[in-house]
Amino acid sequence: MLSESIERKFVECFSVDDYEVLSDTGFVDITASNKTIPYQVFELTLDNGISLLCADNHIIFTEDFQEIFAKDSLGVSIVTVNGTAKVISVVDLGYEEHMYDLSVGGNSRYYSNGILSHNTTIVVATILHYAIFNKDARIAMLANKLDQAIEIMDRLQISYEYLPDFLKPGVKQWNVKSVKLDNGSLLVAAASSSSAIRGKSFGLVYLDEQAHIPRYQEFAASVLPVLSSGKNSRLIISSTPNGLNQFYDVVSNARLGRNGYWLKEVPWDRVPGRDEAWKQRVLADLNYDMLKFAQEYELEFQGSSGTLLSGACLKSLQSVAPISSKDGLKIYVEADPQRTYTMNCDVSHGKGLDYSTISVHDITQLPYTQVATFRSNTILPEDFSEIINTLGRYYNQAYCLIENNDIGAVVTRTLWDDFEYDNLISSEGAGRLGKKLSLGIGRRTDIGIRMTTSVKKLGCSLLKLLVEQGQLVLNDADTIGELNTFSKKGTSYAAEEGCHDDCVMPLVAFGWMTSTDLFKELAGASGIKTSDYQENQLAGNLLAAGVYYNGSSSEDELVKFEGDNSWWKKCDYTLSWG
Repeated sequence: MLSESIERKFVECFSVDDYEVLSDTGFVDITASNKTIPYQVFELTLDNGISLLCADNHIIFTEDFQEIFAKDSLGVSIVTVNGTAKVISVVDLGYEEHMYDLSVGGNSRYYSNGILSHNTTIVVATILHYAIFNKDARIAMLANKLDQAIEIMDRLQISYEYLPDFLKPGVKQWNVKSVKLDNGSLLVAAASSSSAIRGKSFGLVYLDEQAHIPRYQEFAASVLPVLSSGKNSRLIISSTPNGLNQFYDVVSNARLGRNGYWLKEVPWDRVPGRDEAWKQRVLADLNYDMLKFAQEYELEFQGSSGTLLSGACLKSLQSVAPISSKDGLKIYVEADPQRTYTMNCDVSHGKGLDYSTISVHDITQLPYTQVATFRSNTILPEDFSEIINTLGRYYNQAYCLIENNDIGAVVTRTLWDDFEYDNLISSEGAGRLGKKLSLGIGRRTDIGIRMTTSVKKLGCSLLKLLVEQGQLVLNDADTIGELNTFSKKGTSYAAEEGCHDDCVMPLVAFGWMTSTDLFKELAGASGIKTSDYQENQLAGNLLAAGVYYNGSSSEDELVKFEGDNSWWKKCDYTLSWG
């Protein structure tokens, strides 16, 4: 029994052998059962009849496998052994009792009375060894939620208690979020926010569930510099996969030796006692879902099911090093006077939030190729106009299409009036035929294109086909990275929470542009014919069916399309296939 004077979540730990528990990936080994301090008991009731008694901060999973506390789950659809079900009641039963938390292998998930729950698998032995055998070590343990970080600290404290006395340094400070040993080592637990440990210095940072941290790049920019420059400084990352995001990038580059990480991988067949018969039992539990088995047991990342591009396609995309890079501008292929180029531009306000972006493409022949990009979230619209002008003239007066939904109108007017850039592409309504593009400016035209719902839907579908059929080569790492998190959102696609899609939107505009008569004129023999797109395949990708036209120019009235449950603004044209 551990000391009752120590503040912690767990008060007792029991080793477990030869027992398993059902998880969403089959049966997994139970390594320990941990008795907790008394917690207030809550009861969850689901609309499929399942109920669960648990603590308020018991972790369960939403239908898209995001973690959520039990106390916050009312009205949320969560994962159960019988599929997803909605929580219809969360009740505080008014009493406390000890609870038991399982330590499990695999992906740290298991079913509690039919509801998928979570327990963090940690690397406390490495952390504790570092703290004991390094004087004045400073260690930070970070997790997506503070309660998870505190749980990591609690397990470390239990591990310390079970050490033999001759290995234990004395303790000067001991609480739920920090421990200080008499050898000067300090351990702290915190949530993985960008301000969690800013301005402090640590020799070891442990980051749990890195793949699930929102706005990871912002977090990394503020937290990773806290690692001191000593020879023994280190960063430890662990996570369950979450699509092809930043964790995938770290693991992929570590496998190739392109970063400073030492990768430890343990696929299923390296675990003692697991053989082909074990594999077949697990596959049966997974209904022979080979992709899920590959991700959970063979260390294979799978793309999010909601991304615009398929997981297989995303994994095949490989960025290349630019031949020159400065101030957000990256050149991948030098301009050739004999070739034809287009530019697609997305404009932001330049206030450190969204990015102003450019993607330049060689359309002389198939496959089309991304030859240059620009990306900045601080450049002002007026200065962005100058970048577009300079880059466009370098690429043979590239034909330039700019999104003009918002501040883009300032950029297009500056390019036309001040820089006299001739090859600006304008758009005008063409009734039931959709938008029509032309060069220059006319009485009924607007420079640039408005990214309306119909333009975006068609652009996304054509971009998907271009990339997946190998007819558009992408070279830029930022662009490919954003495509990994460009996912289904309602009836459209957008960046996942905490991510950006500013590099993707010029590609969406480019995809839409390839369907126009102007593009076919500019591309000449390389223009893709309708048959190349396989119209029946395209029709399956678009959400609306048929063409709706009412002769009205009003954009305030809402209508529904046949075969589509979403509401649309009514205008003088809406184009779809089928």
